[in-house]
Amino acid sequence: MSFGIGIHLVGLADNAVKESLLRVVTAIQAKGFHFPGMKTIINLAPADLCKSGTGYDLPIALSLIAESHQDNGNLNDLEEWMIVGELGLDGGVREVPGCIQAVRTAIEVGCKGVIIPRANVKEVASVFGRMVPVYGVSSMVEAIEVIGGKATIPTVWEVPEEDGPVEAAPLRAWDNILGNEAGKRAVEIAAAGGHPLLLMGVPGSGRATLARALRELLPPMDIDETLEVASIYSASGRGETRTFTNETHTRPFRSPHYSASLAAFFGGGNGDSVQPGELSLASKGVLYIDEVNSLPKSVSETLASVLKDRKVTISRLRSKVVFPADIQFVGAMNPCPCGYYGEVDRCNCSQRERELWLASLKEKAVYQSFDIQAWVHPVSEQESVSAGKVETESVEVVAQRVRQARERQARRYAVDVDIRLNVDLKAADTDVYCHLDDECLALLDKLTEGLGLSCDARLPVIRLARTIADLADEDNIKPEHLCEAVSYRFLDRETH
Repeated sequence: MSFGIGIHLVGLADNAVKESLLRVVTAIQAKGFHFPGMKTIINLAPADLCKSGTGYDLPIALSLIAESHQDNGNLNDLEEWMIVGELGLDGGVREVPGCIQAVRTAIEVGCKGVIIPRANVKEVASVFGRMVPVYGVSSMVEAIEVIGGKATIPTVWEVPEEDGPVEAAPLRAWDNILGNEAGKRAVEIAAAGGHPLLLMGVPGSGRATLARALRELLPPMDIDETLEVASIYSASGRGETRTFTNETHTRPFRSPHYSASLAAFFGGGNGDSVQPGELSLASKGVLYIDEVNSLPKSVSETLASVLKDRKVTISRLRSKVVFPADIQFVGAMNPCPCGYYGEVDRCNCSQRERELWLASLKEKAVYQSFDIQAWVHPVSEQESVSAGKVETESVEVVAQRVRQARERQARRYAVDVDIRLNVDLKAADTDVYCHLDDECLALLDKLTEGLGLSCDARLPVIRLARTIADLADEDNIKPEHLCEAVSYRFLDRETH
């Protein structure tokens, strides 16, 4: 502050930050403080980094009160606190996105404490432990009292039980599948090796249920994965969504419509306010797209690239944002335009129409990403009754087998930073990690030639065989593993 008049905000602020001056002045006066009658410059450093959002309101207001000595000594160590929050005109503190990132940063730099809006308490409490004191406040005065040590407000982990974090509800998709053992086996293999999965079947065959069941087979998220997912949802303003639906520690499941825009799938926004898209919201979880053959060309090509890189990069004039997109991808489609090809005599499509329908998928860039192609048949009423009387493997048993297969892969690829799961294997890697003896090589050549498989199908077959062997707790790929792997490449055959 210096002699003169006016208040000035510098530091490459967007419109939301610039408008904070009016909110701050009004809120300060509403709570009985006065605005300094001197020339005031608020510097948001670093100057070359664009500032966006309304979370700067509360720290700006507290800084002005402290610098004008209206705090009665309560804000002497203000610089040791991480503070975020939007101010209402009455001095109340409103919800803002990005509180997870604020707490993570406070832990990294060793802040004395964190102050967030009370509306953001649940999303923070459900993720973090007691690594740094975090307080949820509803007004600017409460924030001052907390920093001064005069407030009786509890930390976010000491709130009443009805306001605290909730337990995750159990997932039940796997238990709801009666019969359909072939589809469940394909889902198990996909989960074990991280393979993208294509489910083809008539309407009502349970494709979406199988996709949701895949999420239940994936290993539980560790603390780093949980924080990454929570950060994405917090940055997009959806942090409370996962809390209210009891899914804070559950892997995400997203199912956008195939006609969604490029920005909806991959993220975007105006100016410097960039938001994550569906692929980032599905990171560490499952992305399910029905009628995948109808994806626009631009979406299909970008999706194929993202599946390889496991990240989305969004560039703007003054910034570049990288969002994670480490997803388990499941696509689905009908086998023909009418949807009933392969089910008795219900299909009324011509052979030419069916060929064009499949061609609409094969011409998409994302088609080459599908390691597994599974045909899902609907379960009849009689089969449902029979399946209900047969004891099948529980989701816990299958999930344990998947977890053990992933642990085997982690040990195998421990020295190779570019490979985590079998889906990451390139052609050159198969000579090292997927040794085939003479019998298996001869069988693979015979199957490839006999079924008319393309050269592009050879690598997915070997990767799948490696995963099937891992599920069987086998060190080496055997002929039966190759035979099963080939069965999941029916669209590559000369006739199907």
